Amino acid sequence: YFAWDEAGDATDLSMTGEDMFVISDDLEVADNLYVGGNSGADDDYIYFDAAAEYIRYDEVTNNRFDVSGWLQAENLSTSATWIACNYDGPDGDCAIDFYEDGVWWSEQLRWDDSSDAFNFTDALNVAESILVANGDGNTPNAWSHFGTGTKDRADIADGNDVYISDDLEIDGQGWAASGFGTGDYAENMVVRGTVEY
Repeated sequence: YFAWDEAGDATDLSMTGEDMFVISDDLEVADNLYVGGNSGADDDYIYFDAAAEYIRYDEVTNNRFDVSGWLQAENLSTSATWIACNYDGPDGDCAIDFYEDGVWWSEQLRWDDSSDAFNFTDALNVAESILVANGDGNTPNAWSHFGTGTKDRADIADGNDVYISDDLEIDGQGWAASGFGTGDYAENMVVRGTVEY
């Protein structure tokens, strides 16, 4: 039935049991559309294609929107402080795809669950320093830092410098444009091949 709700200043459509209100053509709403109304804290759904797909507002547990299928957006932004991939589990691979060369999934930033590592399908360009297994945690340095040690030399100071706290193996050739300084090595330096400077 239809009824006028004086207190809520609205027209109520009441359905019982499994009854449905079916609109076989377009529906235009000139103002707000409320799903769930004043029903309290519960989940509310909008269904598509005979309930095969849906948009749900999960108010009971997470206060978030869930989409049962793919979500494609021309422009997407968020003011949230984090974005979750594979939020509910279980453990598995997860990827962010980028359109390239006519294919929407041509380039990827992928989490590979089997190897517990991030994989990039193309080159990685880092504008600032890079930290790898850094003992300082997430504290950035001006120089690139590999390992958990702490550098001694003041010459390692900016984005052109690299500090490696343990062994370095080079299978090819190594070049030093300005030579090697004295007193730089706490232990021996072994070269199997050539060193040019």
